[in-house]
Amino acid sequence: MLNPMKMARTGRARRGVTLLEILITVVMLAVVMLGTQRATVATATQQQIVGQSRRVAHLIANEVRDASASPLDLQDGIGGVPFNSTTLRYRLVTGYNSGTGTTLLTPSRTSLTFVQISRVATGVGGESNAPNYVQRTAPGVQSVNLASRIKDLSFTLNGTNQLTIKVTVAGKDDQGNTLEGSSEVTVALPNTPTLAN
Repeated sequence: MLNPMKMARTGRARRGVTLLEILITVVMLAVVMLGTQRATVATATQQQIVGQSRRVAHLIANEVRDASASPLDLQDGIGGVPFNSTTLRYRLVTGYNSGTGTTLLTPSRTSLTFVQISRVATGVGGESNAPNYVQRTAPGVQSVNLASRIKDLSFTLNGTNQLTIKVTVAGKDDQGNTLEGSSEVTVALPNTPTLAN
């Protein structure tokens, strides 16, 4: 039924929606869909970054799982006990000589060398946005880059043989915003007696 008051105001009966109303609805729907798509892409990128930090933490944990926990064999970059250090120097336990009663290490203590994992900054002047990476070096072996886009890496020795590895990865989303993800892994290292090669 037609409303005579409405007809008096507009001069015609309203029978549907106008083109302007349809255009406004389409624009609003497009804005909502675009916002949802950007949020989905940002979430996917964040998940990739967290996933990479988790993979790198586990990769490093596998590298050092057989490292000797002795202070003679597990050190930070300057020869001290690892505590929030970005470099870890270590020797791997490779066996036991029952004849001499010594633990076999690689590299040996007598070589005075270590395997080392560290974060290497590639930026000029220590830029925090530089594409840093994690590198493993060992005596007589070519250095190996284990991962890239590493913002932070720390090793902390808890107690006598619990090594905590924390990795922070940084990346950018499609809008250029910096995203970060961190993971932490704790590894129980074998206790090595003082008597070792």
